[in-house]
Amino acid sequence: MRDILLDQNELDRASREMESLSSDVVNFKNTIEGLLDNLLIGFNTPAGRQFVATSREGVLNQLEQQAASIEHVANNLTEARDMYQSVFEEFASLNNNIRNRN
Repeated sequence: MRDILLDQNELDRASREMESLSSDVVNFKNTIEGLLDNLLIGFNTPAGRQFVATSREGVLNQLEQQAASIEHVANNLTEARDMYQSVFEEFASLNNNIRNRN
């Protein structure tokens, strides 16, 4: 039989880091989108427009999907942390009661 270990601080940290990572990916996508817009200004030819359209379709869609996946993981971690909050509180209370009896 194996024990399941839950660390409240690690759930908090993981949730915050995944939220931050999701935000970073969205910002990166927006930066790439702006760069493609700027590229199109100087590369406004049929080939340039096709290159930018292909890049938008390939790169930006992948970044959007990646951000959505990361956000989903962050939301699941936050939900798990919230669901176990009462367990963490009861465990702390139980430990305090045991310490106070000794």
